[in-house]
Amino acid sequence: MNHAARDTLLRKLVTTGHLNVAERRQFEATGITRPQVIAALEASLAESDYFPPHAVPRSASPNTVPYEGAILERLEGARYRL
Repeated sequence: MNHAARDTLLRKLVTTGHLNVAERRQFEATGITRPQVIAALEASLAESDYFPPHAVPRSASPNTVPYEGAILERLEGARYRL
């Protein structure tokens, strides 16, 4: 599997918590390292102020159904709030 395809699958896993059987098999030989998961998380936060990307706190969008779980918010100065 090439680097771009691996990164895409890692981001899918980190943001959705799910890979199908064929996708999981791509990692059988090499596994997934903590730095790879962190890189996928950082890439997601580079595109969205919140992680998971579909989760937005009620204070930011009061007319939506709130996300049930922890939300990581990107702040200024390379800081984050959980």
